[in-house]
Amino acid sequence: MPDLKDILNSQGMTVEQCKDLVQSEEGQTLRSMGLFVSIYVCDTDVRKLMQTQNRVEQIYRRSKKGFVKEEPLPPDVYWSLPFNSLLKEQKQFVACHKIYGNVKIRPL
Repeated sequence: MPDLKDILNSQGMTVEQCKDLVQSEEGQTLRSMGLFVSIYVCDTDVRKLMQTQNRVEQIYRRSKKGFVKEEPLPPDVYWSLPFNSLLKEQKQFVACHKIYGNVKIRPL
């Protein structure tokens, strides 16, 4: 698994935003939360596709006036992005495993 910094960066989140998700209202205790993860096993290096996708998504979000950062992309845009397109067309990955679990995040 990538470290938390890399995960947050890939999702366009800051440490503070993550803390807002996992801290209780009084800010003292951490809550548990459900986590859904899809893991794709590829037989080729897809990091360049993911990096390109991240840059394209950032450019798209900046180009749309009034587009809220956390707002999901429209489906046609989302599935046309380089890595997502690979998943939609079921190309270049040899396995997919979906994991769901409850996690409790340690203090950051």
